[in-house]
Amino acid sequence: MTSALGFALLPFALTAAVFAGVTPTAPGPGQTFNAGSNCTIQWDVDQSETWKNVTIDLMSGSNSNMSFVTNVAWGLDGTDPTLTPFNWTCPEVDPYAPIYFYQFTNGLTGNVTWTTRFTIASSSAEYFSPTNATQPNGDPIPWGTGILAANGTDSTSTSSSGGTTKSSGPAPSASSVKKSHPSSSAEPSAAATGAAISPDSAAPTPALPPTSKKPHPTSASASAGGPSASKATHAAGSTNTCSCSSSDQPSGLSKLLNGGAREVEKVSGWTHLFVPLVIALLVLY
Repeated sequence: MTSALGFALLPFALTAAVFAGVTPTAPGPGQTFNAGSNCTIQWDVDQSETWKNVTIDLMSGSNSNMSFVTNVAWGLDGTDPTLTPFNWTCPEVDPYAPIYFYQFTNGLTGNVTWTTRFTIASSSAEYFSPTNATQPNGDPIPWGTGILAANGTDSTSTSSSGGTTKSSGPAPSASSVKKSHPSSSAEPSAAATGAAISPDSAAPTPALPPTSKKPHPTSASASAGGPSASKATHAAGSTNTCSCSSSDQPSGLSKLLNGGAREVEKVSGWTHLFVPLVIALLVLY
């Protein structure tokens, strides 16, 4: 009798064990939530007092190959009835379609449960049909794979008890970062760099160093050992003049010798004429 009663109660014990934990109740089929608007999640609390570290994730994909979209909340006490309903802001996703559902897990215990699929639509309530009409095993349950949209923003979760958590959005793109350009005052000046800026070219051209002019030597100073008093001063458009000292003037003896030499030259000149004349007279005579 006792044995028969034990076998009769066994199915009820197994059922209680299977259904122990958080039981999601919403959203359900046919419900639609717009991106950027409030989304509501509801569940029946855990009566076994074991679901005290609940994580909720937004999912997509088929029943046999689920795909993570984003985290909704973590560290929730599934035994606390004040946490349900749980509200958060639906993110922008791609595609907008009735292919999304929530997954509930309890820490590292491996216990998992899900809601049914619902629709996330655009902010203007537009969405597409699921890309797949049946599951991989043939079950007539439409599905698709979704991701966060590229321009999605952070979503804030708020429970009925006021607790909040955030799911991170995408990092800002490189095009949104502005780079400041250096002002014209940052350009090096010609005085600082030793370069002159050419008006016809943006590139600086090197400045030529100043050339030193050396005076050309005069004809008097060019001769080795020449007296300094005999230097001649040249001016444009003027004749050469010589400033000589008295010591450089010829003496009287020099004049006499020079004069005698000139007289000898004159006599020798007459001699050349006179000798042939005398010879001619002698011959005639």
